[in-house]
Amino acid sequence: ERNMFGVARVVLLLVLVGGVIAAGPLVWAFAAGFARDPALYADATYLLRVLFPFIYFMGLIGVGMGLLHVRGRFVVPAVGPMLLNIGLIAGAGVAWWRMQQPGQDASANPLAIGVLAGVAAWWLWMRVAATRQQIDVRSSIWPLQPEVRHVGRLLLPALAGLSVYQLQVIVGTQFASFLPEGGFTCLWYADRLVQFPMAMVGTAVATVALPVLSNARVKGGDTDEALSDVLQFSTFVVVPAAIGLYIVREPLIDLVFGWGHFDDRAVARTAAATGALAVSLVPGALNRVLTANLYSEERMAGPIVAGAAALIVQALCSWQWLEQDVEGLARAIAVASVAQLLVLTVLARRSGQRIAMPLRGVAATIAAAVCMVGALQGVDRAVASWTAGPRLAILVATGIAAYAVIAVALRHPEAQRLIQRFSSRR
Repeated sequence: ERNMFGVARVVLLLVLVGGVIAAGPLVWAFAAGFARDPALYADATYLLRVLFPFIYFMGLIGVGMGLLHVRGRFVVPAVGPMLLNIGLIAGAGVAWWRMQQPGQDASANPLAIGVLAGVAAWWLWMRVAATRQQIDVRSSIWPLQPEVRHVGRLLLPALAGLSVYQLQVIVGTQFASFLPEGGFTCLWYADRLVQFPMAMVGTAVATVALPVLSNARVKGGDTDEALSDVLQFSTFVVVPAAIGLYIVREPLIDLVFGWGHFDDRAVARTAAATGALAVSLVPGALNRVLTANLYSEERMAGPIVAGAAALIVQALCSWQWLEQDVEGLARAIAVASVAQLLVLTVLARRSGQRIAMPLRGVAATIAAAVCMVGALQGVDRAVASWTAGPRLAILVATGIAAYAVIAVALRHPEAQRLIQRFSSRR
């Protein structure tokens, strides 16, 4: 443990120093379109330098999360991002307050400071949780333990897979930087809205799936059944999330962002991008589970191949649909996510794994989803003239109730499992 933290600290410090020095070229590499406006380019470079310590803290948090996951502790890693969001919201509040003061211009400095404060608080909380689990968070580099060398051998191909993902981010950012004014921001806001249910469902399920699948393989259990169960649960919860986000996107965006300079056109553009990205929720969540499955087998090349396929598809579709504004780029991301899912499924099957969800569960999910859509559309027509807040509240309540009632009535396997778990705790 001390070796892991020691090596991580050295590498992350080198990345931090290099990033601060090369901030200007990095901005150009990620968003060349910003160079058309020297003031915007200078601001982006400055903020990148300010925010680079974020990578240092997140790297250490990643090590701590992995060690906690091995011990079956998921609460702190899962809830920790809340501190990051609190810092961001607090920074946004300070920025808004400063803008109301006479003679004060808009500045992103409070937002940057809020993000850094949030991630630092998350790291401190992680340290406390790790210490309680008798995890040594101190640093030592030498002598290098054999286990650390083994992790390093696995980490290099995993980093290659993550690099492919970062290339996808670069491709999306580059194309977005050439959108008409405000397009980059609208696409980013849409992505934030989609990432919330993705983190709640896709990332959370995949985080738990990795140690579960790894332990099943170590103990010689039925990994096919375990994988199918995880995929079925992920589908059960992400399908209504995707449908709900697609239907309620306009009142949601109007309520959350429709203030100040975020006018009706910005709301419409963000809603269009959110609708396209909502389609990617289902394949995106399944991709995370299948990627965790490959990692549990120590087949590190699989995610690289799938990510490369998604990168190519995204680049081609983004180039083709750039004229369709933010919706075109969002649709390209969704199509790339589907391509990645197909490749991951093929790789899993080629390794001899049987991916088969029970027909009863699939049929119940589809039926509940169809009823949910019908209920939401009917209620939405009835409350279309309401203000954003009440309209959103009634739509969310209707969607959850309709899906849950139908799933229980059809005796969906996952619904029955949830009922049994809640009943056993009483």
